[in-house]
Amino acid sequence: MLSTVYSKHKIYIVYNFNIIMNNSRSIQKVGDRSYAISLPKEWIIANKLKEKDNIFFERTKDNKILFSTQKMQNENKSITISTDAMSNIAEFIMLCYVKSIDNIILTSKTFNYEKTKKIREIVTHLEGYNIIFEDEKTIKIAFMFNDIKITTPQTIKRMFYLLKILLESIENNDLKTAAETENAIDRLYHLSKRILLSCIRDIELRKENNINNDEDIFFTKDVFKKLEGIGDSIYELTEINYKKEDIDRIRKILSIIESIIIENKSVEQELAKLKNIPNKHSTRNDLIIGKISDRAKDIIENMMSIEFNKKYF
Repeated sequence: MLSTVYSKHKIYIVYNFNIIMNNSRSIQKVGDRSYAISLPKEWIIANKLKEKDNIFFERTKDNKILFSTQKMQNENKSITISTDAMSNIAEFIMLCYVKSIDNIILTSKTFNYEKTKKIREIVTHLEGYNIIFEDEKTIKIAFMFNDIKITTPQTIKRMFYLLKILLESIENNDLKTAAETENAIDRLYHLSKRILLSCIRDIELRKENNINNDEDIFFTKDVFKKLEGIGDSIYELTEINYKKEDIDRIRKILSIIESIIIENKSVEQELAKLKNIPNKHSTRNDLIIGKISDRAKDIIENMMSIEFNKKYF
């Protein structure tokens, strides 16, 4: 079904693939990786479009695709809500973050110290979120990075750099820096979820993040999750009597990951190197390093899947 929708001075064209009527378009295959449909000539003329102009689309929850002459903005950029009856305020703020809500206004009838404390704590774990206003009954949170382009490749490289700093700080017994760095790695992981969720909805954002296929979003998300997990495992060294050889084994694992993420070396070749690193599992030290090695293997396999997607699909 084809229809025209007017909203906020923008003209949308709606294709509903759940209903087949006379006004339809055939899907045409273009090359080995793409499909195309034609747009109505009347709509092109009405919007003064020409060859090679950009149009934008968005998928809706009821299986429709909206085409627009302007890039569509997220309708849920701001939210105002009372926290009086909310039992888990931290989880709510986390959900707002990954859903790319840029402005949150939290209200309450009376001041609640414990809830205020939880709000302040969760905001410190979410990269880009800051409390911009606060009194006894209102807290305003804003995302401060809207004018800064942040991509998943940049974020992965930043996380990896912080993993090396974390290991160095532990080796130098700088526990304050180690704690701060581990927290920064967690914040970047949450930021990656926000970016990747936006990539599901925004095809232009996918291009900016070098995501060519739907599956790559999930492979990339798992890469971030495993990097964050490696950070957790490295930080566990602060709880044990580690040896220099433990640090050296971890450094070798990080070097292998770096060769893939930063230097773009062969995934299969680096996976073979990882398997050659001893993995005993006899002491807690070995168990920690074993977890790091397993997560590194998962990262390499995810990168291999992304590489296959680019090469064959």
